[in-house]
Amino acid sequence: RRPLEALETSERYDELLKRVLAHRDVCSRKPIYERYDSVVRGTTSIPCGYADAGLIVPVPGAPLGCALAVDGNPRYAVVDPGGAAEHAVCEAVRNVVAVGARPVGLTDCLNYGNPEDPRQFGEFVAGVEGIARAARELGVPFVSGNVSLYNQSTTGRAIPASPIVACVGALADVSHSATAAFKQVGSALYRLGHVPSSLGGSALAETLGAAQPAALPAIDYTALRADIDSLLAAHASGLVLAAHDVSDGGTLVALAEMAFAADLEIGVRLDADLTLRAAFGEMGSFIVETSDGAAFERLCRERGAGVELLGATVAEPVLRGTRGLDAPLRALHDAWSAPLADFYGDAVAETG
Repeated sequence: RRPLEALETSERYDELLKRVLAHRDVCSRKPIYERYDSVVRGTTSIPCGYADAGLIVPVPGAPLGCALAVDGNPRYAVVDPGGAAEHAVCEAVRNVVAVGARPVGLTDCLNYGNPEDPRQFGEFVAGVEGIARAARELGVPFVSGNVSLYNQSTTGRAIPASPIVACVGALADVSHSATAAFKQVGSALYRLGHVPSSLGGSALAETLGAAQPAALPAIDYTALRADIDSLLAAHASGLVLAAHDVSDGGTLVALAEMAFAADLEIGVRLDADLTLRAAFGEMGSFIVETSDGAAFERLCRERGAGVELLGATVAEPVLRGTRGLDAPLRALHDAWSAPLADFYGDAVAETG
């Protein structure tokens, strides 16, 4: 296994992207969630799978919205249990912000191994400290939680530390919300936030067989608070056509998922030359589609947020741009959809 710091590849970005899209932590979950009623009672504004968070309108006739996102990444916890817990909070918060909601509360389910084992108990302590640190930095309180311990096999092998965090967000007017799907051709596409400092814990690193680093990249909470403030202000100003959190798989995966959500009818032309870290690094930023790039840039810079023009939406069903990237959306979608396509196959056959 190669050291992560030396990770390089001559593989074209379109081939790399297909492999990452098929990673178990990145691929489509639609075969799982589509079996459940996600619009129960008719109060759903954004159902499961259409955005980074679900959005309901709980009061009939009122414009108020309530967003909910649940996140966690045991892959990160293998590298750093405390850092994984912090990132779970940050991603849950970013996901409700992506749809236009202001984060107002957190809850958790902390899943760990045997607390009588000092190493396992140490992971639990690190996780509790991590979620507390992130909540304090972002000013969002934990209002409830749950702990599940002794998660191990009969041989004593424990699960990876798995802090799962949910965030609830409030939205004063659901007309100012947005899904992840591209809305029109000719829009500007921006990255709101900074390029990760490392590929540590990423799906790409695992896909290419790289050794994991000693620590995940540190979270810059000052920058994250500026990103959140900017995106919420952009939503309120009507500047956001679509928004998507950059997480598992990185920027190219996020762009592909936005195109998938638009039924493969709107593609992407990337003008920015993305390094491997910029293309596949995770750790959190946003992709934003806007029809008024100048106003969006000005708003973000006034609030101290990092913003970069990536490219534009196009009328061709392709993701095209940097370092050999020239991939038909259909081929990318097939790679993303295949791993769990037959998730219930055996059960359906037995009951059929």
